[in-house]
Amino acid sequence: MAFSRYSDDVDVTSFENPNGDIVVVVLNKTNESRPAGIRVNDTVAQLDMPPMLIMTGVIN
Repeated sequence: MAFSRYSDDVDVTSFENPNGDIVVVVLNKTNESRPAGIRVNDTVAQLDMPPMLIMTGVIN
């Protein structure tokens, strides 16, 4: 599993649970909304991250 980011304004980490679910945690460290995209294989989910927000998602 790997992840990348294009800006120091947004932090990201991800891991795989023992049951195979993928957990993604994204942090917008700015006072402005930021776009983010999560890609799994050929599928991309586009997010609009509000200011100063932590998002957690589970992909199963």
